[in-house]
Amino acid sequence: MFSNRTPWTLLLSLVIIVGACSSAADTNSEGERTYLTETIPPCVATEVAPDPCPEFLPTQKQESSVAHLGMMPWFEVPSFTERLLWDSEDDAFISVQIVVRGTVKPGTTRCKNYRARIPDYMVQYLPNTHIQDQYIVNRYHYSCFADVAIKEYIVGKGPTVLTVLLDRLGIHQKIDPDQKPGAGYLTYYGDPEKTSKSYEGREMIFFLGTAPSIAVEAWAGLGGGNMWFLQQTETGIRAVAEYYRDAILDKHRNKLNLPLDEMIADIKQAAINRDALTGGRIAVDPDLPMFVTDAHDLRDFYTSVGAVYDDTENATVLPPPVPGEDAPADGLG
Repeated sequence: MFSNRTPWTLLLSLVIIVGACSSAADTNSEGERTYLTETIPPCVATEVAPDPCPEFLPTQKQESSVAHLGMMPWFEVPSFTERLLWDSEDDAFISVQIVVRGTVKPGTTRCKNYRARIPDYMVQYLPNTHIQDQYIVNRYHYSCFADVAIKEYIVGKGPTVLTVLLDRLGIHQKIDPDQKPGAGYLTYYGDPEKTSKSYEGREMIFFLGTAPSIAVEAWAGLGGGNMWFLQQTETGIRAVAEYYRDAILDKHRNKLNLPLDEMIADIKQAAINRDALTGGRIAVDPDLPMFVTDAHDLRDFYTSVGAVYDDTENATVLPPPVPGEDAPADGLG
């Protein structure tokens, strides 16, 4: 989301903001859903994450499987309101729904291949792509997930743990779902599993949207402007964008390394702006779907954009379980 957006600037100038965000919900009366009911302070060391906020970024892949938008100096870093507004050109498959702060749980990374199936509203934006029944023909996503212990819902609400798609690699050929891409392929394009494991134990801010392929039901971070790493510095806790090192100009770098409190306040304001602009949709187009405000409602969004839940081979599935466990984390359905 790094193109100039004069129309959004004009729209935002018409929005007058009053009020504040509401607090997260407790468990419902039937006890069917659990929620994070209090904010957990940032950068607190635990046995599994002794230093969740080190003052460095994880090792960068040689070639990202997800474009690190913003590295070009002639683009502008978007506002947080613009990050929350879906854009058919820049965001392609992902619309941000909720924003969380959380720590990636060690030992929970797992990966699998999925056919590339796009949301129904995306079909019209890909006229030159071979698509059948929302599937991009002979395209697969090698997708890697990990469980995230949620410390704060900055936008939205939900459970204390979410399974998040951290990285994926597009494969332009038919491949067995259980087959890992070849070593040479991963060496050239970067290994999503290696990248995801480098995030384990790190506390981060995730701008979460649906997985690029709705063949799998999961929240997705997927790098670029959507994942920020917390760093404990001498001057306080800061949030640094994953692609900060790719920024060349100081005016860009200054927007990609922010005091945590300032960033959270700006994101919450951006959520109010988005709601005022879109009336609860992922963008201003009235034909686009409504975004969800409760992480438990991810499946409702999937269903609204063409996902199928039945016993056929086209059914949307959950991510694989954590190694050594039998079921995905809570909060996926």
